[in-house]
Amino acid sequence: MLTGLRGHLSQQRDVAVIFEHEPYRLCERAHPGSASELLAALGFDLFALPQQAAAPMPLHPSMLDQHVDILACRPGAISTIREAWS
Repeated sequence: MLTGLRGHLSQQRDVAVIFEHEPYRLCERAHPGSASELLAALGFDLFALPQQAAAPMPLHPSMLDQHVDILACRPGAISTIREAWS
């Protein structure tokens, strides 16, 4: 889990995190919360990474009901990431 990195993530402006979200794993955890909740609370914007080579798209809460790869980055950084993606 990312809680051990909370201090680092809250201070660094040029960091992006990519991770897999599996909803069934949230039910197995002893501690509430998820990586997406933690990163959003730290001010990161969240984007879904499609299986195809398309660019990242805004993450909608309904997407969290299924497996999804997520990109978390600072506000404004997505334009640079999208340029590099293509």
